[in-house]
Amino acid sequence: MKHKSLFRLTLAGLSFAFLLGSCLRDECDTTRTFIRFDAIYKTPAECRVGIKAEAPRELRNPGKIYVFGQYLFINEKNEGIHVIDNQDASNPQNLAFWSIPGNVDIAIRGQYLYADQYVDLLTIDISDMQNPKEICRAEEAFQLFGFDPQLGYLVGYEQTEITENISCSDARFNRNWFIDGGDVLIMADVVNTAAETSGGNALAAAGIGGSYARFGLVDQYLYTIDNSTLSTWTVASG
Repeated sequence: MKHKSLFRLTLAGLSFAFLLGSCLRDECDTTRTFIRFDAIYKTPAECRVGIKAEAPRELRNPGKIYVFGQYLFINEKNEGIHVIDNQDASNPQNLAFWSIPGNVDIAIRGQYLYADQYVDLLTIDISDMQNPKEICRAEEAFQLFGFDPQLGYLVGYEQTEITENISCSDARFNRNWFIDGGDVLIMADVVNTAAETSGGNALAAAGIGGSYARFGLVDQYLYTIDNSTLSTWTVASG
């Protein structure tokens, strides 16, 4: 009888432990917020649409600022450049917006503006502020994230915030990042922490870029930096 009672007690204890473990597993979950990064591709034709002067627009997502004479040139990230007349510093005038899709950096010497457009380097005559003209294009001057023969250049990633409940049995439970169906997902806290806190032969005047500028003019040379390469270009002197 004692053996049977002990067996029953042991069996009951194991059953209780199993049920308790099952309950704990069922209740083990958490809510996590991820940032999904969807790849953005552009065909070569989409990357080479040139420059177009448009009516002034408001700053929505401003990037780097460049000072040249009485003018301020403010980048609208990956869209183009705001042209501001700052002759009266107390009342700056928004003159125009130059649409240059894929633009991040610029430099100016004399009447020429140098601008990136995705993978290319443009030389633009800005002697007429209302009618800038592309006069030269150096193709594939910059390396971005790669090229797919079917899709084109990988020019960036679109971020989408996703919040969901995750069980402790899910492989993603204790991971800060993972790949799901070809998309990269990273914990929002990690993304936010890593965010950005980049004589007759006399040379014409050059402008001044900010501390994160990737274009720099020295004498007759333009220095540019992409993700991994420092390049040198000879530029016009007038």
